[in-house]
Amino acid sequence: FFQAEDGIRDVAVTGVQTCALPIYRRHDRQPIDVPHLNGELHLPTVAQRVGRAAHNGGMRPLLDRLAHGRTDRLVHVHEIPARTAQTQPWPLWLPEPIVDAYRDRGIDEPWRHQVEAADLANAGSHVAVATGTASGKSLAFGMVALTRILEGTHAPDGRGSTTLYLAPTKALAHDQLRALKELGLPWLRAATYDGDTEHDERAWVRQHANYVLTNPDLLHHSMLPGHSSWMSFLRRLDVVVIDEAHSYRGVLGSHVSAVLRRLRRVCAHYGADPVVILASATMANPAEAATDRKSTRLNSSHGYISYAVFCLKK
Repeated sequence: FFQAEDGIRDVAVTGVQTCALPIYRRHDRQPIDVPHLNGELHLPTVAQRVGRAAHNGGMRPLLDRLAHGRTDRLVHVHEIPARTAQTQPWPLWLPEPIVDAYRDRGIDEPWRHQVEAADLANAGSHVAVATGTASGKSLAFGMVALTRILEGTHAPDGRGSTTLYLAPTKALAHDQLRALKELGLPWLRAATYDGDTEHDERAWVRQHANYVLTNPDLLHHSMLPGHSSWMSFLRRLDVVVIDEAHSYRGVLGSHVSAVLRRLRRVCAHYGADPVVILASATMANPAEAATDRKSTRLNSSHGYISYAVFCLKK
């Protein structure tokens, strides 16, 4: 099923995963019979494993199949009833080209929590968005980041505003980059900056990119120590996105917190004061965690049954 914070609906599970290695059962190490197509080994889809009932009967047939002969595997099952979708019109401040780009991607109207989070960030408040998986957190911070970048295209060099996106993994950053490119916005110059980025490409990113996707490690080892070479980017930094914020806990979380404080000091040195947006699908205490991480006080908070959007003091 597909879970969004303002509406839950059933969808079919599709797709075939290609694999070049034999697939074994967990215990007996015997190969599992899988279909071979054009000499390649393919994993069966969920529908092939559990039958068409998984498409038409919800998750129960799949759970029964997983627990067959091992009822102790399922410790607890929590069923969330479907709810009527709660959408809102696109914010009035969102430029039409961005609205058209999202509509071309099949998003006719945003969810309520997406608009709420975007409105708070657009008004200049730091925001922590704690909503479920596949609930559209990228759209929530994307509306604000893209609006600022579009407004900054009037600068002489076309880069009057920049956005910094931080992810715990390179794979997530590249996935976000793919989604940004699919919007087809000609003025959006998005690029990843990580250990795989070539030297020449790094120079282009520093001088021309208006949406940089990287990770806290590169921020600590490259961007901040060499902040003078990033001056044109940092002085125009309007939005900082910290995705999968729940990843930064314990010792790692304390280190990332220090790195973020260094980032804010460097930005202040160049005259920038970016809005920080934190996103997480599994953070149980977003207000407390975000407040500690950002070293700023909570201004106001309000949540609903299945999602929470927290406004942190500017």
